[in-house]
Amino acid sequence: MARSFLIKDFILRIRLLTVKQKEPYLLFHSILGFYPKRIDLYELALRHKSTSIRNEDGILLNNERLEFLGDAVLSVLVSDILFHRFETQKEGFLTKTRASIVQRESLNRFAVALGLDKLIIATPTANTPHLSIYGNALEALIGAIYTDQGFGRCRQFLEKKIIARFID
Repeated sequence: MARSFLIKDFILRIRLLTVKQKEPYLLFHSILGFYPKRIDLYELALRHKSTSIRNEDGILLNNERLEFLGDAVLSVLVSDILFHRFETQKEGFLTKTRASIVQRESLNRFAVALGLDKLIIATPTANTPHLSIYGNALEALIGAIYTDQGFGRCRQFLEKKIIARFID
């Protein structure tokens, strides 16, 4: 699996040579550890609903749908990672550990540690608790990774960037 990712990254690097706007790809590579295929998904993941834009069909675009997907993917993959990493632990331990990882405060901290707080496009209001924006953007980013790269790459990202910080 790791070899497959290396080949895909190599191909994406070659494609990147022809891209005019390289900066977003390089920025996300520094955060994710791989090059995005569809940069638009990652940019959308960082667009809070307070700064929604409309596409040519009049549909509002923001990170809420990716956040919805990322929340589900996060829960499944964290559960799977913990299930395999802690083979002798009981269900109660696994449930508590998963809950600790996916709780809003933890997601906010992980998002800040990744530097997402500096990249999120948002207009904070009195109705929007500022800190929840970070964790929501992280969930949206996970949704973008899953949509763009699939479960394998998403799992790799979570293990290296989230689980390792929490457990080790």
